[in-house]
Amino acid sequence: MTFSQGISKTTSDSVSVRCLTNEQMKVINGVFLDYDYCQQENIALNKIINTQDTMLKSKIELEQLYKQQALYNENLQYQLTASINTQIQRFNALESTFKSQNKQQKRKGIAIGSGLGIGLSLTLALLIFQISK
Repeated sequence: MTFSQGISKTTSDSVSVRCLTNEQMKVINGVFLDYDYCQQENIALNKIINTQDTMLKSKIELEQLYKQQALYNENLQYQLTASINTQIQRFNALESTFKSQNKQQKRKGIAIGSGLGIGLSLTLALLIFQISK
């Protein structure tokens, strides 16, 4: 393309050639420069969008992990509560068994003490009776 004053010419091959003015070339070059700038800006914005998309996916995965962790913690809390309740029941059973054994021990102690006391009293009474006869 050659520059002239905006005159159309036809060549021998019947091809029409249009020459442009300086101002027209500036407009066309401006369009190409704007196009290049838009392409670069588009590439940069696509990178930003991809990064934000990756971050969003990571956030969603993290939220899902938090939900799973919450369910896991709830399950563990239920198991811990059940375990504590079982231990409390075992402790209460052992405590009641210990108390009942302690009561039986005291009763046996009282029975043995009373029996020995009565036996010694009778023996002493017989001894005194034998001596006094």
